[in-house]
Amino acid sequence: MRLAVMELTVSSGMQADDGKTLGSFIRDAIVQTGKIEVLDRQRMKDILAEQNFSQAMCDNAQGLVKAGKMLDVNRVLGGQVSKFGNVWTVSLHLVDVSTARLLGSRAVPYEGRMEDLLTVGPMVALQLLGLSDAAIGQQVTALASQTGIQWKPYRSEAEGYTIQMPGDPKEQPRLKPDDSHTVKCNVSPHEIYYVNSYGISAEGVARIGVAKFFRTIRDSVLAGNTSYSLRSEKEITLDGHPGLEFIVNDPQNNSVILVNVYVVGNRLYQLMAGVPRGSENSTSVLKFFYTFRLIK
Repeated sequence: MRLAVMELTVSSGMQADDGKTLGSFIRDAIVQTGKIEVLDRQRMKDILAEQNFSQAMCDNAQGLVKAGKMLDVNRVLGGQVSKFGNVWTVSLHLVDVSTARLLGSRAVPYEGRMEDLLTVGPMVALQLLGLSDAAIGQQVTALASQTGIQWKPYRSEAEGYTIQMPGDPKEQPRLKPDDSHTVKCNVSPHEIYYVNSYGISAEGVARIGVAKFFRTIRDSVLAGNTSYSLRSEKEITLDGHPGLEFIVNDPQNNSVILVNVYVVGNRLYQLMAGVPRGSENSTSVLKFFYTFRLIK
């Protein structure tokens, strides 16, 4: 596949260079994966200039297809970045040039620093292109290192995983031998990260079904506060192992709780991030979840 990555168009009140910068970060992240051939940016600009075609005309699928034919590529990635109130939205579209078909489209809202869009944008693009979690995590980690946030790696041979956490991860004491192994990181009173791991019965999970097992965990989190409500959930995997991702609204604290749970043989892994509402796609949240890896 030969791909062209266009500059992103921007909403009124934003600088055109913001769209160019975000487009460059997206292009570089795709190139760094080594999985997709990406048309050189200067070559793309020269060809479009010869045809008197502005990248600002690529704000819809039809414009992306037209540009793709001029550039002689298979697919084109483009989109917009906008802001309404305090909420940024990165919207990306992937089109097939030969069929003029929209292959995928994603719009991700984010409430926070504009600089975090330099991580959010590439993450959305890599997901849209169908790259693996490992490839996405590698690029998210590289991009997050440019934000100035202090990160520390945590590794547990006994529990069989590694992860990077913002701040200073600390193991929590076990009150009973069969308590979960918990690592906690408090970034601020309103931003907390946990990793829990503990032994389970693979046979028991198989008897009740992994989907029902995950629902039980989800419901136990929701039962933690009468004001909690389930925003969304979806099935996920980790190295082929089943998992569930769900997000819980916490209106009392104007925050959200993001949870990923995985069953790996006789172990359960539970990752949780409690962050202010609107920060679901922050650099810290993305890096936390994407850097969780099993030790082979």
